[in-house]
Amino acid sequence: LDTVYSYLMQQRFVRQVKASIEENGKPDNYINPKKLSRIEQTTLKEIFKRIEKFQAKLSFDFTGMT
Repeated sequence: LDTVYSYLMQQRFVRQVKASIEENGKPDNYINPKKLSRIEQTTLKEIFKRIEKFQAKLSFDFTGMT
């Protein structure tokens, strides 16, 4: 999960820089998936799958239910 978190924070930082410099706007945390490369989209999907599995494991560990 450490790698997953680092990747997400990197994408967030890049988005904020682009919003500040290129779009002359206020930085935000929204990343438009349609503007990501195919590799970035695939990576993001895999990250969300990992997070979902981790959440399911936590749920089971703490409640005994999935």
